[in-house]
This record gives sequence, structure tokens and C-alpha cells, in this order.
Amino acid sequence: MIDQVLLRNSFTEELRLSFSLLKKQNIQPRIFILSIGESVTTKIISEKMNLLGNELGVNTDITSIVESFTEGEILKIIEEVNNNPYVQGIFLNIAPSTDINTQRIYSHIHFMKDVAFVTPLSSGMFVTSSHRLMPPEIIALPEFVKASKVDLRNLSLTILGGNDLLSKLLAVWLIKEKIGFRFINSDCADTNHATDLLIITSAIDEWSVFKAFSPKMVIDLTLEGLSEELAKETFKDANFISFKKSGIYELCIFSNLLETALLFEKPKI
Repeated sequence: MIDQVLLRNSFTEELRLSFSLLKKQNIQPRIFILSIGESVTTKIISEKMNLLGNELGVNTDITSIVESFTEGEILKIIEEVNNNPYVQGIFLNIAPSTDINTQRIYSHIHFMKDVAFVTPLSSGMFVTSSHRLMPPEIIALPEFVKASKVDLRNLSLTILGGNDLLSKLLAVWLIKEKIGFRFINSDCADTNHATDLLIITSAIDEWSVFKAFSPKMVIDLTLEGLSEELAKETFKDANFISFKKSGIYELCIFSNLLETALLFEKPKI
């Protein structure tokens, strides 16, 4: 099984060294975190992002809006940060119960600062060009594979997904990396396909029918997260890891910040 603590520590050190190299080029990375609404989850995420920024040598500017606010006020804040050359990344930390149009808010972020990969333009740029920002789930995939000490190119790989954006973006990434794969819709009844690596990209209602895959490794990239108990019951002795439970989501955000920081001449130390 993958040692998730070792995985996080290794990824953190890799990013810390990369940000250190940026500073040697007189570039000081900075991320703006806008926390909207109030919940235990948003508080925890903001605290984790701040602590991680300190550990990586990244300046983190956190603004919290917890009382009455309008969508226009939020858009104004984002526009100001979009135009600030000393900030290379914007991360929105929105409470689940907040009554705002999140897609409109996300769409207002400049795609070159979209470290959480939430704007429609980021997806379009990823598909049609050499846009270097990636969805956090796809950033995590090579880290999971590396921790398992296997090579994607030497495995039979199956994506178990649906008509969701992540499935499509993952397929695009694999094609770009010249990695062969097979895609099976999660609603497909024909599941008699053995595979070395099974990557799950959309929520599944009935898992028992997928036992025939008999994978050696299962990577769950869904935000819902398959429980370890259900994974063990369905896939027996397969090496299983869940993106949701791996604890590296925030690290993936900072990985994108590395890319955006290289796009700006400023800030200089």
C-alpha cells in the first residue's frame, strides 16, 4: 500500500525546493486566498493553505468575508487581484452553504492565475494549447503512481468515468503524454475487462459489477471518495488510494502556483 504520509512529505519537499529556486531568480511567489462564507471546512482549508504557504516559502494573503456581502463586491475584489502583478495565484475558498453563483465568480478569475483550475477558460486552454495549469486531480495522479514505484507506460490502464469534465481532461492529458488507455463508461454493463490500473473519475452507484476488473492498483480521483472498506470489498487486494483522502489537494494548488509564478516578471524580491 502507498504510504500517504511519505507521499505528502515527498511532494511537499519537491515543491519547497522548486519555490526555493524561484527565489534564487528573485521571484517571490504570492497567492491570494478569498474565503467566502463561514463554515468549519473553509476555516480548516484557509489554515492549511496558510501553514503550507509558510512551509513552502510562499506569501499567502488571506481575506475572509463572513457577514453580509454581494456578488458585485466579490467580483470587485477578484478584479483588483487579477490586476495585481504581485499576486500570481487566486484561490477561492467558498463555504458550501453560501448563496452565490459560484460559476460566475469562478469565471471572473484570470485564467493565468487560476491555480485551482476552476474557470471554463482553463479547461479550454488545457485542451487546445500547451497551457501548463492542470486540474488538481491530474496533478495528483503522477504523484500517486510515483509513490507506487510503477510506470504508467508499462501498465494496462482503464478510466472508469462518465460524461464529466474530469474524465475528458484526463483522457486529453494521457494522450498528450502518449500513454495508452481504455475508457469505460461507469454506466456500461460490459465490465469483463481485466486491467493493471483502474482510475475512477466519476461517482458510481453500484460497485459490485466492477469486481471483474481485478486491478492491481485503483486510484479514485472523485471528490466523493470511495471508502477503503468498499474498495477492499470490491477490488480485494488492489493497492488503493483516494485523492479526497490523500491530503494533497492543497499541494496541487501550490504546484499550479509554480507555473503561474513563472509567467510573471514581478514580483521581485
